[in-house]
Amino acid sequence: MPGFNLRQAQAKWYLKAAEQGHTRAEMKLGYMYDQGKGVPKDFAKAVAWLRKASAKEDAEAQAKLGFMYAGGKGVLKSDAEAATWFRKAAEQGAVPSQMALGYAYENGFGVTKSEVQAFMWYSLAMRGGMVEANAVLNALGKRMSPSEIAEAQRLVHDWIATHEK
Repeated sequence: MPGFNLRQAQAKWYLKAAEQGHTRAEMKLGYMYDQGKGVPKDFAKAVAWLRKASAKEDAEAQAKLGFMYAGGKGVLKSDAEAATWFRKAAEQGAVPSQMALGYAYENGFGVTKSEVQAFMWYSLAMRGGMVEANAVLNALGKRMSPSEIAEAQRLVHDWIATHEK
């Protein structure tokens, strides 16, 4: 069909659904504005739609909002705010956010630096299929004492017991 643009059509329907409060559409629209797919790139609009979906506990939107804060896209760059959104998503099992939160703890970005917490979140990310976490865990484990590793593993066990019923 000449002149038909699938991305623009998707954006039109996502907008209709998002305006009616559909969480997934709000999240998708946020991504589209961030990427400039089907709509003009507009970080402020991306953040606005992601906030709406995040307020409804959409883990994918919370993760994306974390990355927006980490990169200063549409908002003032804030490691603390990024870590807050990564934590919200990570607590729901969002693997990329678990990896990002591990990185934040390892480096003290927006949180108090903690190798134990970093190890915990990287371990959960690896458990969730983030293969890149394995190399990070190996390097981090070499800098930690056996008791710190044991504490991190206990935290992983506790997290799994609480979140995976």
